[in-house]
Amino acid sequence: MAIRAFIFDLDGTVYRGGAAVPGTATFINRLRVDGVSYLFVTNCGNRTPAEVARQLTEMGIPRTEDTVLTSAQATAEYLGAVKAYVIGETGVVQALANAGAKVVDENKHLW
Repeated sequence: MAIRAFIFDLDGTVYRGGAAVPGTATFINRLRVDGVSYLFVTNCGNRTPAEVARQLTEMGIPRTEDTVLTSAQATAEYLGAVKAYVIGETGVVQALANAGAKVVDENKHLW
């Protein structure tokens, strides 16, 4: 049975601190050439997928946001089109909005 896809945790696996783990870029580029699917996942929901992709690119691992899944995106997808008062950063707000949630400015609008 051939491996058809990889899911990579980011911090501590793909990179440590501000640098890619040695060999990571080469391995991921080989997956791309071979047509093997992959996804970068992170439990940090404060950044948008575009910000995470930009960070990876700056580390020598050129990626686009469609190869990134954040915890904020997973939560937003689970919640769907809800009304939400958000205590969080751009990554959470954007993910909720992209999932069809109505982000409100005050919690009094929730009930």
